[in-house]
Amino acid sequence: IYDQNPDQHVLWDPKLGGPHLLGKLYDGYILDKNTVVKNGAIHLHNDVEDPPIEGTWPTGTFEHSSGFANSLHKVYFNGSKRGKGNYLEIRAKFPSGNVGKAWSAVWLVPESESWPPEIDILEYFGIFFDSQWGVDQLQYRVRYGWYGNTTAAKKRIMDYTETYGTDYHIFGFHWTWQKMTWYIDNVEIGYLENGVDIVQWRWPDEDMAFVLQNGLMESVDVDDPAMSTDFPNTMSIDWMALYEKK
Repeated sequence: IYDQNPDQHVLWDPKLGGPHLLGKLYDGYILDKNTVVKNGAIHLHNDVEDPPIEGTWPTGTFEHSSGFANSLHKVYFNGSKRGKGNYLEIRAKFPSGNVGKAWSAVWLVPESESWPPEIDILEYFGIFFDSQWGVDQLQYRVRYGWYGNTTAAKKRIMDYTETYGTDYHIFGFHWTWQKMTWYIDNVEIGYLENGVDIVQWRWPDEDMAFVLQNGLMESVDVDDPAMSTDFPNTMSIDWMALYEKK
């Protein structure tokens, strides 16, 4: 889930995170055993830890564990290269059932290890931080600005499971200098435009690496009346394919 060099971890918050937790918004302690490759697919698990984990980096007591993977310094790309552009396809499915705390995503972080920007190719929330802000939703967005003061240009699909079910789908993402476009099963679901939705000087234009996560939302209780959380729960990715225009 991270490089052997401890300086190469993907850290959301360098002050509060570490190789086992990206930051204070997360709840599950990241463990290698929660990321499994089976029958050609990668499976990222959230689970209950009994007894709880006494964390070392960061320190603390953790009742849950999560699965993460990343491609930092291994696979990265920049769709904003002039005259190029990239198209990505991911065949994946989100945790199903009662998954209120689940926070499952495929997102991009700078290869330079400096955050932001961030591109969320697909981001599923059982409960979006608080049930009053939405349950069972998929978001796709770009976060930009600077550390400690960021803005997000985003779109969302409410009642995702009701619309798309719990099986695998092919999620597409096309990134060029002019536009980012998102697809589900080859049907366009939305886009963001350079200079329209995001000011041009904040449009991502650098190499970005993948983060695959099945995390847990710290602010959501496992017994939230809007949607409880069953364990274990799993996000599965069957395959990913990245293309670049010649």
